[in-house]
Amino acid sequence: MGGVLAQELAARLGERVTALGLVSTPAGGLAHPKTAEPAADIEAVISAHFPEFTRRFAANFFRAGVASPLYGWAVSQVRKTPPHVVAACFDAPPMAETWRHLGELRVPTTVMHGRHDTIVPLANGGYLASHIPGGRLMVFEESGHTPFLEEPEAFNAALRVLLAAESPGIEPVRATESEAPALRTEKAGRAGVAGKGRARRATAPRRPAKRR
Repeated sequence: MGGVLAQELAARLGERVTALGLVSTPAGGLAHPKTAEPAADIEAVISAHFPEFTRRFAANFFRAGVASPLYGWAVSQVRKTPPHVVAACFDAPPMAETWRHLGELRVPTTVMHGRHDTIVPLANGGYLASHIPGGRLMVFEESGHTPFLEEPEAFNAALRVLLAAESPGIEPVRATESEAPALRTEKAGRAGVAGKGRARRATAPRRPAKRR
């Protein structure tokens, strides 16, 4: 949801947006699932089976599924969202057609996606990176839909690189050598990779020299 909104805002605001990070994001235009129930009844179906729905949906967040140590927490978080809001989220992405405007974006963009994402498959990330001019794809090898939870150190390191590269006047808090894992980012077509023991270290942007 947030990624679709970010694409729309970047297209509308133009130069006011200096950098764009898209995480586990579709490009809009998704088809409605083919079910026996009309789309208008999505809320009724979710409400009637809400406990089971939350358990199954939360399991899809992680590569490890229900075995993830974060699974119980994810279930509790999903259950805080009213069924009618959940239904609206399912209905909104198909209505968006941000894919039509990807070629018009003129903002440095990094697409971050988990290799094992079953909610928004990796092909969506590849599509975004290849259709946004200068887009870069970073694949998190140990993650599903939530690389920021499953590989937080690698994800935060990638985010620091994006912020430092596109906002040279701002110095983000840097990870120490022990907590900053190896990572690589490249132009779309040669995906960047982040994972345990599977990537090269990116060259961190140098800090500007301090004047005395």
